[in-house]
Amino acid sequence: MTPEKGSQSTINVNLGQILMMVAGTYPSLLDATLEQVQNALDAKATLIGIRINLKKRGLDIVDNGQGVTRVKFEQCLTQIGKTVKSRDKMGRWGRGMISYLGKCEKFTFTSCHYRKTPGQTGFLEWTFDTGDIGGMSDTGAIPLKERPQIKYHATRANPKRHRSGDSFFVPWRTRIKAWGIIKDRTITRMTAQDLAEQILDKFGPVMRKLDTVVQIDFISEDNVRAQLQVVAKEYEGRPLDEAVYVSEDCGETRFRVFIAKKTPRGARKGSVCFGEIGDDFRIPSSSRSFWNSIDGILSDGAIQALRSGIFEGEIACQGVELDAGRKRFVANDALVGMCVCIERWFEDIGQKHLDIVESHIREARFQKLGLRALKVVEGLLDSQGLRDLIKEFKVGTIGAGHKKAKPVGRQKKKSVATRGNQDKANSEAKGESRGEPDTDLPEHQPGTVTGPEGHRRQLVRGHSTGLQLDFDEVGTSGEPFKFDMKTGVLTFNTSHRYWFECEETDTSLMRYIETVATFAISQLMLSNDDNEAIVGNVISETLSFMVHNIVHGDRLSGRRRTSSAKKS
Repeated sequence: MTPEKGSQSTINVNLGQILMMVAGTYPSLLDATLEQVQNALDAKATLIGIRINLKKRGLDIVDNGQGVTRVKFEQCLTQIGKTVKSRDKMGRWGRGMISYLGKCEKFTFTSCHYRKTPGQTGFLEWTFDTGDIGGMSDTGAIPLKERPQIKYHATRANPKRHRSGDSFFVPWRTRIKAWGIIKDRTITRMTAQDLAEQILDKFGPVMRKLDTVVQIDFISEDNVRAQLQVVAKEYEGRPLDEAVYVSEDCGETRFRVFIAKKTPRGARKGSVCFGEIGDDFRIPSSSRSFWNSIDGILSDGAIQALRSGIFEGEIACQGVELDAGRKRFVANDALVGMCVCIERWFEDIGQKHLDIVESHIREARFQKLGLRALKVVEGLLDSQGLRDLIKEFKVGTIGAGHKKAKPVGRQKKKSVATRGNQDKANSEAKGESRGEPDTDLPEHQPGTVTGPEGHRRQLVRGHSTGLQLDFDEVGTSGEPFKFDMKTGVLTFNTSHRYWFECEETDTSLMRYIETVATFAISQLMLSNDDNEAIVGNVISETLSFMVHNIVHGDRLSGRRRTSSAKKS
């Protein structure tokens, strides 16, 4: 049958199912809760309270923001999926109000605008029933009732009324309360810590701007309670110069970046977030969707640097546009332009700071592993009665506490002493003060390791001698190590292939340091003016076999490697 000219085919939609599908764009309880935090921040809330009880399947979120008018709320109901917020607001797609559909049996939205509006004198409450909404056909309505007994007061809060007709004060202007959270571990899988971390990742900049505090009261399905207070602190790292780069495709891209502060364990866990200029919402560095969207546009080196934890801060671009899911930007020329600006920043500024920090990290690792290895070597000296060998060194080192010593110079590098650290740790563990001796320490034989930690020890002649480990790039064609038998300084060539081969894991590198130090001691024992060259050649040839065993021995023998790989 041939259709008549101008004929049409009818489209029928199920409103309820469409709304459930829209709510499904927030796949988890965590996603929906983050959306409500965002809405609260859009309303300029300075205090947000989140109570989640997975044991009793309930949720309660309140905020002291500006609230919402009936007109505005109903506008949102009629424009779900459309942009209903201005560009300076974080959420602009009108889906957040229904985000809990499908995740609970019922929830209410209660709010009062901070300004009196015509036809609205107090709080209004809308009730969203998942079953009722899911059964809607082509039209539907959300039940609404006035709540005149609720009064807002920031300090006179008395949220528990004794009789249904009593008025009571609350410290919030908007509340979302849910009942019957579904028992689905995929949808409801979350922890208080997960929620807190996500809030800081996504909303840290606007929380700092508003000075917002988020209080979390979380009870797990196992009835374990956690209470957290989330505050977005200012960046604590070392600030780099703020920079602005311009591209025809995206306009300005602004960089507010810091070198992240080290954690107590010495690591850096900074996070760089991304956003639009004029919009406080930020895409966190934890967003896989964002990194996938720029894969092939931004160089691997720049991506790895921004994800390394070394940097923290914000990168905001003028022309980019947030995707509706707010986990990435819309793929267009503006996104390419932003990546071009990031690449220029990395080449001009980021790379040199990255190299400095990575070099420091690498040197700190060498020093840490060197100290551990040197303790093994010093144990060998003690067990074999070889301590007298190192007394033959002509130059020793001292730190503070040698009041009558006469220094003849100072080390060029910082170093840490093995025994000094242990003595200090033992004294501190006993609650004792080491103090400073009035005279020199006659049996003082400090083993030291150079690196970024410690201090430049003083040089002395004739006493305080000890094995000193140093790390330096001597050139790719140089010897694997150099041992000065007059000063006791054992220098490892960190550009030699042996070092590179063993650097792959902590265990391999410590074994290599121990092996070379043992050879150095052997050289000290065996060498004299006549055979020094011969002994050196034998040690050099033997070392190649030892490196092969260090690197490949565990694998070839089936021994389990106890240290994970750590590349610098």
